[in-house]
Amino acid sequence: MKITHIPQTLWYEDENGNKLNWSPDFTKGYNHPKKARYQVSQFPNVLRTTYLRLNDDGTSTEIFCGNASYPQDLVLAMANSKDFTLNEAILITANCCEKCMNSLAHMYGLSWGYPEYGEEWKKTGTSCEYCEAEVPLWKKLINRTLAFINNFRSIHFPPKIKKAQLPISLNRYETLEGLLEGINNAAK
Repeated sequence: MKITHIPQTLWYEDENGNKLNWSPDFTKGYNHPKKARYQVSQFPNVLRTTYLRLNDDGTSTEIFCGNASYPQDLVLAMANSKDFTLNEAILITANCCEKCMNSLAHMYGLSWGYPEYGEEWKKTGTSCEYCEAEVPLWKKLINRTLAFINNFRSIHFPPKIKKAQLPISLNRYETLEGLLEGINNAAK
C-alpha cells in the first residue's frame, strides 16, 4: 500500500456526488462553490456520544447525539506516558472541562495549560465530572443554593439592591461558616 495523499476534513460535492474544486477564503466570510449541493466533513479529533431510547420490542431509537473535540497533543502525551491507553486518553480529554483540560496539559508538560489550583484555574468557571469529584458535597449544595438565590434576587429586587448584594460567590468562602456569614451579611 502506498499512501498518496491525506484526506481532506471538509469538501463540497455537486448534486451527483462529484467532489468540487474549492479553496476556502474566510476573508470574505462564509463561502462555498456555486454548484455545491452537499457539504461533507470528517474530523478525526471528535468523540461522538449517542443516547438511545430502548423500546419494549427490543429495538432502540436514537434520541440525541453530541460531539466533543479533544486536543491531539494532550491525548498523545497522556497515552505515551503509559498512564492511559489511547482510547482512555481520548475519552478523558473529550469529557474534560476547560479547567481540567488545561490542568492536564500543564501536568503532561505541554506548552499550553496552567497548574491545578493556580490563579487561572481558580478564575475558570467551568466544571466537569473530574473536578466535581474533588468538591465536597456541602460546597456543591451551597453552589446550587447560591445560584438560586442570585437568580431570585436578580428577578425580584430593584437594581440598587441587586448592585449591593449580587453576586454571592462561593469562591470567596473557603469554609461553610464563612459562607453562612457572607449570606447573612448580604441579607442585611
